[in-house]
Amino acid sequence: MAAVILRRNISVSDIATSDVLNKGNNENIWKRISVESRNYVKNEVLGSLSSATPISKAITHKVCNLAVEIQGAMHEFEGEAIWQELLTLVFTCVNEQMDCKVDAGL
Repeated sequence: MAAVILRRNISVSDIATSDVLNKGNNENIWKRISVESRNYVKNEVLGSLSSATPISKAITHKVCNLAVEIQGAMHEFEGEAIWQELLTLVFTCVNEQMDCKVDAGL
């Protein structure tokens, strides 16, 4: 559930309309958190996807969606083109023997 909530608040395509007058409150959460917090979130997402312990396909799917939104926010707000560690993980997962890892990579 945390991945879904975070993904929705990081999404660069979704705009909060609940409080239109409070621009600071409606600004994308990725822009509002510190660099240390951004790095922590990125590392935890990568760690959960690269874990040796298999997790359910549904949870893996949600965490993968979060990783995609993080990359989108990084590109949109920070001008970063590619999250290199994510690409490395994608290539590693695609070549794994476990089906859940291959699904995550794809």
